[in-house]
Amino acid sequence: MNKIYKFGFIGTGAYGSALANILTHNNLKTIMYGINDDEINDINNGYNKKFFGEKKFDNNHLITATKDLEYVLDNSENIVLAVPSFVLSSILSKMKELRPQVKWNIINIAKGFETQTRTFFSEFIKKEMKESLNNLSTLLGPSFAIELFEKNKTIINIFGDSKKYNNKVISYFNNDYFKIYPIDDPFSAELFAALKNVLAIGCGILSEVSSSKNTFAAFLTTGVKEILMIYGKIAKKKKYKLVFDYATFGDTVLTCSNDKSRNFSYGKFIAKNGIESANKEFQGTIEGKEAAKVLVEILNIYRIKTKVFKGIISVLANKISPKEIDLYITK
Repeated sequence: MNKIYKFGFIGTGAYGSALANILTHNNLKTIMYGINDDEINDINNGYNKKFFGEKKFDNNHLITATKDLEYVLDNSENIVLAVPSFVLSSILSKMKELRPQVKWNIINIAKGFETQTRTFFSEFIKKEMKESLNNLSTLLGPSFAIELFEKNKTIINIFGDSKKYNNKVISYFNNDYFKIYPIDDPFSAELFAALKNVLAIGCGILSEVSSSKNTFAAFLTTGVKEILMIYGKIAKKKKYKLVFDYATFGDTVLTCSNDKSRNFSYGKFIAKNGIESANKEFQGTIEGKEAAKVLVEILNIYRIKTKVFKGIISVLANKISPKEIDLYITK
């Protein structure tokens, strides 16, 4: 049976709203579930002013927002999980509780590790939903929400067990400014998605403590090589070509070199004001900081020695000064 809405978004945040705007641009009816009255009213009036100011949604008559989760679940063909990662588990539990017999088509946009289980979010969703899951696709790649909303040309990757469903998702989203391409190795995409956030913190720190472009290039390149080394150890294979995809190389370059990146900005703040002040200033989840905790375990389990990541982890643990981070490149 056809549902009223092609897509239902759980969450009214920046990235979810940017993706919803792509869908309305493509003339697809979309609904968003949220908990903030002001944001919901804004969206119903064609805006999400918290993130995009006075910029309107495309075809804003096609987008609706509500606080009624059950209505969204009952009337959407595809569910996009667009909530902060720390509430993802409770949302999945609520979906199963409200509609225990339903099998969902889910699109995941969460990156990195689920902190309690130390697994990638796609694996976490599979385990949590089990028989409640019909299809699951994950979107990853270099895409700042504001630039998506402004229709800057953007390319990202998709992966999931069903090629047919992946292609269906691609057909819904692709247009003249936004493209999605499949990636063959989900593990590489998710590993880069997690660890590039840690690297971005280090790059942010370095950008403040050193003006040298040589040093920055050396730091970033060494960090990428270390991610590949970690990949090789865990996956027990070497596929260096994997670095040249949107969710791997592309997302790393974007996140590690731009003030629009929350992790990069967090690193800059650490360099200027110290780790304790940074943790007070940046409320909510810092993906790279959480991923660094899992990375420590990975490095210990697989007995992997790193330079750049060791330096970043040491700064985050307040063991060394941010000013010392560049010393680790040539150690």
